[in-house]
Amino acid sequence: MNRRKVLSWLTLSWISGMVSVAISACTKQSSTAPTTAPKAGKSQNGFMEVGQVQDIEQNGRILQTLADDKKVLVVRDPNNTDTLHALNPICSHQGCPVDWKQDSQNIFCACHGSTYKTDGTVVKGPASTPLESYEIKVEGDAILVKTS
Repeated sequence: MNRRKVLSWLTLSWISGMVSVAISACTKQSSTAPTTAPKAGKSQNGFMEVGQVQDIEQNGRILQTLADDKKVLVVRDPNNTDTLHALNPICSHQGCPVDWKQDSQNIFCACHGSTYKTDGTVVKGPASTPLESYEIKVEGDAILVKTS
């Protein structure tokens, strides 16, 4: 095999590898999807218990699947530690999962780079609409969320 043929095969292999990386980065499902805890329980007046206050303190966030298969992300407001926010953890841009990033104190979408504040408002696009927010309350140590 001559040198020109080897170089053309290497170039073709490199291009096909780059195309597959680009395609996987633009799909709706992400391999970096956050793991979720077991489904939440205890419905009270439409509120579902999603975790405990100490879960937020230990992990920085709670990511939970509710009984109706809705997901909820609970984070503490970095500017007011007494305030918790409950959000739909699906990016408003193209439906990829989002997750809390402790180092930047923001919610980040790994698919296309959208960034949100803890209240769900957009900091950086391509997303242009905020994350859906849910009603939240704390009773004792229990964190309760109402999605409807």
